Amino acid sequence: MTTENRRASILTGNHPEEDFRNPLIQGCFSNIGLCALTFVIPCFPIAKTGEFLGEGGCCGQFAKTCLFSMVGFWWYVPCKQRGELRQGKNVPGTECNDFLLACFCYQCTVVQNAKESGAYNINMGEQVIRR
Repeated sequence: MTTENRRASILTGNHPEEDFRNPLIQGCFSNIGLCALTFVIPCFPIAKTGEFLGEGGCCGQFAKTCLFSMVGFWWYVPCKQRGELRQGKNVPGTECNDFLLACFCYQCTVVQNAKESGAYNINMGEQVIRR
């Protein structure tokens, strides 16, 4: 199915529900490099995910994430990104679920968003096998 047909099927409701390709907890720890980066500087993977979702440039996303974090809304951007990814991939869930995951499983949510958006296709910290 082409990307255009997939988008049309999602918009018309003829697309079956799916799950995220990367599980929340197991997917978080499967990529140690991205997990460590998210733990130390979570603004960077969030900004890169926002860039891949078409929300603007990486620097603008980084500044927005830092600003929201400084005023106590650290969960807002990952929650919003998760909702966009969920709708785009037709994954079942609710905004309340996105909010709770962004608040209480922050790092794992950021890692899952980054992987699902395609911002980190090659896993950092994993060997690349060449044939």
